[in-house]
Amino acid sequence: MPCRVSISEAHCTKSIPMRRNAFQLLRPTRAENIILLRQSIAYVMQKHPFYIDATVVLPDHIHAIWTLPENDADYALRWRLIKTHFSRHI
Repeated sequence: MPCRVSISEAHCTKSIPMRRNAFQLLRPTRAENIILLRQSIAYVMQKHPFYIDATVVLPDHIHAIWTLPENDADYALRWRLIKTHFSRHI
């Protein structure tokens, strides 16, 4: 995973393939899925706080820029929990 770390911030990128049909947001109930996605993010943020700098929801994936708390760089855990919560409630 490519990372660039400076004194005040870290920038990391990682490609995480997802099954399109399991996490697809463009369906006849798109608005309901967006609401569920927001609820899933809010649920995870309660237990594992982070700040959302920017998010773009596309038909088959999501781009997001987050600011994580100091000494907590586990963004993969947050994504896993969001995807799990979303998938279990769809």
